[in-house]
Amino acid sequence: MENDKGELVDLYVPRKCSATNRIIKAKDHGSVQISIAKVDENGRVTGENQVYALCGFVRAMGEGDDSLNRLAQRDGLLKNFSGWVGRGLGWARKLNKAHLVEEKLAAFSTHMLR
Repeated sequence: MENDKGELVDLYVPRKCSATNRIIKAKDHGSVQISIAKVDENGRVTGENQVYALCGFVRAMGEGDDSLNRLAQRDGLLKNFSGWVGRGLGWARKLNKAHLVEEKLAAFSTHMLR
């Protein structure tokens, strides 16, 4: 909620996951908040930082590192050092494995019905 001056006056503003945009609940004990310091061209800390919050759901799926790499690359903190970074292939691999399991089950059930 905002007052007439446009300032936030809520007592509690919940955090949101930077990767999924989900609200991080108070009981989400798997969530983390990571601050990455910004540096100048000489590698010295400028005093500014970029904050990322990751919910327990992303971390439980094993996608925390991929999500953090994708977010840091989007914000210019990480170079695109590989074609794999930032494409979300971890999620695609899991979906591909699920698809392969479905194909094997379908082939098995077809074989059993003969």
